Parts: sequence; structure tokens; C-alpha cells
Amino acid sequence: MISNDPPPRESPYGAPRYYAPGYGKRFESARLAAGLSQAEAVRYTGDVIGKSSLSLAERERREMRIEKAKRLAGLYGVRVEWLITGAGPRMLNEPDEDAEPTAEDLAPLPATPPLVPPRRQGHRPKRRPKRA
Repeated sequence: MISNDPPPRESPYGAPRYYAPGYGKRFESARLAAGLSQAEAVRYTGDVIGKSSLSLAERERREMRIEKAKRLAGLYGVRVEWLITGAGPRMLNEPDEDAEPTAEDLAPLPATPPLVPPRRQGHRPKRRPKRA
């Protein structure tokens, strides 16, 4: 299948560049729409992405690896294609305009129990022995 997409731009170091201009604003707007600070986003990704890497990406000073961008896209609830290139729908649950709905899309969602954090039972702080 022949793609009409232009080839990736070359970086000064010879590695292809896939990010379209304006990706920093997309990273930042997706993070803010998710209601997260940079520190929270780093923590929720399991510290796989450093705060400085995220900050540099949001200022378009550095392009992060695609795997890390996928992790952030999942955390923010946006499509990775939109995050990197700005093309296509922004949100994960937005359908493509060109796509036909499938039977899976039209099926009713199963009922899920509400998310409730587990209670810590039987937790008591250890008591120190009294000094003599």
C-alpha cells in the first residue's frame, strides 16, 4: 500500500523525526485537559518519563520516543496520532469521520462495578516500647 504521507524529516543526528510542528502545545493541552501537573503525569507513568523530558517535549526542545508518547497518550485519554502529528480525532472515544461503525461499536457496554479504593483493614501503627 502506497502512503501519501511525506517521509519523516531528518534530524541533525540522522534519526527520523516524526513529530509535527506544534506538538509541544498538544502535549501541554492534553495534560491540562486531563487535570494533571507535570509531576503527576510523570508519577502516573511509573517514572518511565522524567519530568525534564516532559517539560522539554512541551517546549518543543526534545522529541521523546514513540513508546513514551504512547504512554502519555493513554494517560491523557487522547490518540497518539493526534498527540504526535495533530491529525485525526483528538480523543480516544471519538470515531473517525471516515470509519464505518462496527458491531463492537454498536454493542451495549457491560455493567461495571463502581471504582472504590480498597480499605486497609487491621492497620495499626506499631507501638514503641516504653523507655525505662
